[in-house]
Amino acid sequence: MARNHSSSARALLVGALVLGQFCRSASASPDVLRSVDDTGSPEWFAPGLSEALERRGALPSGESDPNAPLDVDLVLHSLSGPALEGDLLEQTIQRQMEVLNAAFGIAGIRFRLAEVRRYPDSAYFDACFPTTEQGVQMKTELAVDPARVVNVYACRLLLPYVAGYGSLPNEFPEDDARHGVVLDYGAFPGGAPPLDLGHTLVHEMGHYFGLLHTFQGGCDGEGDFVADTPAEAEPAYGCQVGRNTCPQAGVDPVTNFMDYSDDACTDHFTAGQRSRMRSLLAELRPSLGQVRTDMRPPGHSTRPHDDLRSRLPRRPAL
Repeated sequence: MARNHSSSARALLVGALVLGQFCRSASASPDVLRSVDDTGSPEWFAPGLSEALERRGALPSGESDPNAPLDVDLVLHSLSGPALEGDLLEQTIQRQMEVLNAAFGIAGIRFRLAEVRRYPDSAYFDACFPTTEQGVQMKTELAVDPARVVNVYACRLLLPYVAGYGSLPNEFPEDDARHGVVLDYGAFPGGAPPLDLGHTLVHEMGHYFGLLHTFQGGCDGEGDFVADTPAEAEPAYGCQVGRNTCPQAGVDPVTNFMDYSDDACTDHFTAGQRSRMRSLLAELRPSLGQVRTDMRPPGHSTRPHDDLRSRLPRRPAL
């Protein structure tokens, strides 16, 4: 389900008209409506991720250092509504980049803010859920070189019910514009607790690099396919440290970035998750980290008053 919360905990999202399937908020009947994952359905894509890892393990070693630092360009698309609602402050963006780089340091991944693109009064500001027709159109129009760049879209989703959505690396071909992360602007650093530390983007970027939820599969089967994340029967909300919902060894990994705990509770990826991310990046996103020469200067921010404004998607006149 989408990374979400309600009051102090994230509620199940069962909302949005998605490819002909009707889903609603937590108040809707779960007997009628399905929940929406914050990635493509793990049941569909997990086998392909496992196959990719097997292929990677069969390759001759020595061609490249899997532990070498990987610099990844990130383009942030800041969409805003009337009166620039949702337009992210520069200091908020910089703080988010610091949070990302601190979290992914264990994997040797370093994010470079290649560019900030701003879209004032965008028609997509509140029509950006990635599995809707409008969300797909948004990415198709705005994405920058999705094979070599991580595109992050800040807009208005459905807080407090859904905060973000990240594409798994095998959902689409590497250069497909539908790849990327969509995040509610209220889930960036400085937003409302419990999503106020920037960990929602860390969580969704984990999906982008191939990680599943720590509670994937519950207590049965191979769970999230990572050996050093103990089995967990269901998502954790708040900060339930010491909770143990499965008979297997180890307490629930509620402080892991890939659970649903509050931002103040989550603080790490494991060594197994690090290995999985780097292996899947090498196999399924090999173009990430390639140097681009056609970008604006690193950190460049297109402000609403720039000449780009006349070319941006805008709301229809009322």
